[in-house]
Amino acid sequence: MSDLKSLKVIVDKLVEQVKTLQENCDMSDIQSLKSDISECRTSLNAREQYARNWCVRISGLSVPRELIRTYGVDGGCMRYVYNKLVKPTLECSTPNKVEELNLETVAQLDFVPGLFSTLENAHFLGGPTKSRKNKDLLLPPAIICRFKSRYLRNLFLRLKRNHMPTPTDAEVTRGILYYSVTPDLTRSNHNLLTNLKRDARVKAAWSIDGHIRFCLLANDKVKFEVKDVFSPVEEIIASCATAGSKSAENLTSIVKKRGTDGDNMQTPDESGESGEDREISGSPGGTGSRSPGGTGSRSPGRTGSRSPVPAEMRGGQRQPPPIGSRRAGTRAVVDTNKKKSNEGGGGGRTYLA
Repeated sequence: MSDLKSLKVIVDKLVEQVKTLQENCDMSDIQSLKSDISECRTSLNAREQYARNWCVRISGLSVPRELIRTYGVDGGCMRYVYNKLVKPTLECSTPNKVEELNLETVAQLDFVPGLFSTLENAHFLGGPTKSRKNKDLLLPPAIICRFKSRYLRNLFLRLKRNHMPTPTDAEVTRGILYYSVTPDLTRSNHNLLTNLKRDARVKAAWSIDGHIRFCLLANDKVKFEVKDVFSPVEEIIASCATAGSKSAENLTSIVKKRGTDGDNMQTPDESGESGEDREISGSPGGTGSRSPGGTGSRSPGRTGSRSPVPAEMRGGQRQPPPIGSRRAGTRAVVDTNKKKSNEGGGGGRTYLA
């Protein structure tokens, strides 16, 4: 019994210590740490993917042993990849080849750069792999190839679908039915892209410079881009539905707002303009003139906006400003005919500086 009592005392002490530790740990600090870890993981994946955006992975290409013995693994892989795939494919984007093949595209290259101006390195990735269709068949090891220019790599990836050479008859007999060239993705991006392609709701999934994009069977015209590659596929597809509904609601609200603004908008005949914004022309009460009262309202005789072309150039005659009006930088005109006639002097106008 004494042993049980001593154990109970120890357990009680441990329980108190656990309670104290739990009280000292703030949940907000834990959430902050989780958020920082998630941000660091996403940032590291993005940095790693950026470094891979100059590389491609090639499957099904068997490098001759003579090249490896002569130039080594890297040199042999670089030469064979360049001569077999890269150069013939990029040549389809030069002016001569575009004209020869009668392609409806614009030439992107004046000429194909040389081997060491195009590729930086190439080597095997792992060993031979088993074919998925025929487990008794061993395929050549995959090759990872790094370009010197990301522009050339992206151009090669765009042209490979229609212009990359196909395996020879001897290679087809050996079981190599096609060459596979894909962008080099990180493990996280590759796993997400594979899971999206396997999902029954996804019509197509692809990557552009490491950014995963896809479209759904429900609406293949809308393309989505994955922001967080560590999110589950279910959550990503669910967020697509939410984003689609929100965009539709935003569009509806914009249309409604524009309609309301259009109803409340005043026409030029209903809204007045200040003297600083519009030049006063014409006689009082005439077309386009302002009322003598100076309220800023336009006369009902004019509709629409004022033409930016002067009256003289439109074949009309420019009318003098109203008597007694004065604008900045001009001279005011005062009619003194009545005053002069009363004094017995000659009629005329007095210009005030």
